[in-house]
Formats: sequence, structure tokens, C-alpha cells
Amino acid sequence: MRVQDIFEKEMARIGSPLATAPYPADYPGRSSLKTIAQFAWGNRDVVVIQKSRAQHFFTGFFQDDYCFAGTELSYLSALCEVIHRWVIVREGLDMFGEYPSITLNANISVIDPEVMETEWRSIYESINSNRPELVEFVRVAIETEELRHLFPFTSLERFCFSRRANQPFTTDLPSVCSKPDGTYKVIDRWTISEEPPRILGQGSAEDAREILLDFLNQIRNQ
Repeated sequence: MRVQDIFEKEMARIGSPLATAPYPADYPGRSSLKTIAQFAWGNRDVVVIQKSRAQHFFTGFFQDDYCFAGTELSYLSALCEVIHRWVIVREGLDMFGEYPSITLNANISVIDPEVMETEWRSIYESINSNRPELVEFVRVAIETEELRHLFPFTSLERFCFSRRANQPFTTDLPSVCSKPDGTYKVIDRWTISEEPPRILGQGSAEDAREILLDFLNQIRNQ
């Protein structure tokens, strides 16, 4: 039985109207994944990733493309209940206290660690020819565990981060731009809009890293 079918059977058992929607097939490193599914209703959704050789799931809980938290677990029945309560009942994160089998961690992104490692290695190897002005920052970022939990990509002149590894990328994280003098500035988003971006800070590659880490700590503690 397909994992999607198991999900739908369990959702039906608990009386949930949710059904699985396949996640885009262009997920990097897809060969290491058995299935990827998404449950969405209104402005909330949950992305679920399963490792190919284990009954083990990575999940991300989103609202308006902001990832509030992630989990790692192996119990499908509990996962379906939590997905239903997040997406349909619209409960908050405090509900996880009722599920001792689920470990809630605000630092977990909804990306398989192997995929993350592959993408960081790939962007590090190509940045010198593609975006040489960002080389120093990428060198610093790849050595920083908190940043390696995020998916790296470039958009125009910006080095960006996402909690998802494919479209739509999340839009709640800052991006980094190089300056003509070789330093960097950190702005509050990577997307383009009519309003000018807000500059969070600027300085060396190490300064840019500290600005990003401070931002992550602030949203983690909200």
C-alpha cells in the first residue's frame, strides 16, 4: 500500500476531510525519499517527507508560508491527528504537549538532512564562478550549523534561505547581498516588492552571519 493511501485511510478513520496532495517532483535528492506529501487548507499546511528505508517522517507546520515548527517522528497515527488539528481545527503549537511520542523542535526545517548537505556542497562548489562576490559569506555560512539547517539558493544578487527545498520557497527569512567595498548587507527578505527592503545590518561575512543568527533567535523566541 502506498504511503499516501495509508495517510488517507488514517485521516478517514479520525474523520478528517484532508487528503494528500503530491509535493512537486523536482525535490533535490529525491532518490533518497520514498514519498513527499502535503496537506493544505486555507492558509495553513503541513509538508511531510518520509525516508526511503525507514518508517521515519520529517514534517513542517506552516501558516502563510511561515514555518512555525518541525517534527521528526515514526508514529503515523499521531502525526495524522496533529496535522488535522493544525490545518483544520487551527490549534496552536501547545497541542504537541499531548503527544509525548512527537518531539517538537523550532529549529527543524522540512528538508531531509542528506538533501540539505548535498545542496550546500553544490552551491559551495559553484559559487566561485556563479556569484564570486558571495564566496566569502558562503564560506562562513557553510561552517555555521544553524544556517546549514536552511535550504540555500540565489535570487538575482541575493543569497537566500528557505525552510523548504523547492517551490514555493518560504519568504520569512532574510537574504544577504554583497556591497561594492566587499562587505555585505542583510535585508529582511529575498522577494521583490514595491516597498524597499529593510536593512537589518551590514559588515563583514562574519557580521552578516551574526545578524542572521540574531534574526533567527528572535523569531524562535516569539
